[in-house]
Amino acid sequence: MKKNIRLVLQILVSLGLLAFLFLRVDSAELKARLGDLSWSWIVAIFILYSADRLLMTYKWRLLLKAKRLHAPFWELAKLYYASTFIGMFLP
Repeated sequence: MKKNIRLVLQILVSLGLLAFLFLRVDSAELKARLGDLSWSWIVAIFILYSADRLLMTYKWRLLLKAKRLHAPFWELAKLYYASTFIGMFLP
């Protein structure tokens, strides 16, 4: 029960912080800045980020294998991506 309350509080704080940020940002300036982005850099960053996450997944799979635990690579990758996403937004 205590874990559930903590999770709800984390989500509420995160949503509150995101709302605060969105209310403080000038939407016209944000659109202009997003329009200036280079798609080639965005693709390059996505590829590097994905490579990093997949290498970290491989590392975890090796650690699990050393403990004689088996988990499919793509299941571990899904967990790794989900935990990274959650870690970015929950304080």
